[in-house]
Order: sequence, then structure tokens, then C-alpha cells
Amino acid sequence: MTEQNTEICSVYKNNSWACIVFLLVFFISELNFLFLMLVSLISPQGLE
Repeated sequence: MTEQNTEICSVYKNNSWACIVFLLVFFISELNFLFLMLVSLISPQGLE
């Protein structure tokens, strides 16, 4: 995790659910990005 995420969590420490939801969304978006990169690397270029 980056320092920015921990700062946001410290801001939302009164509302832990906001921090958890933010981290989940961030994590899922990272997974989607990595998945798309992996698919684009594995799949042939002429897939269209």
C-alpha cells in the first residue's frame, strides 16, 4: 500500500467503512488493470 492510502485511512479513521470500501475499490481496480494487461499480452494481436 502507498502512503496516500494510509493517509486517506487516517482521515477516515472515524469511519472505518469508508476506508474499507475505498481500499476495496482501489484493490479491485488494480486487479482489473493487471488482468487487462495480462490478457493483452497473452492474446494474439489479431484478435479483433
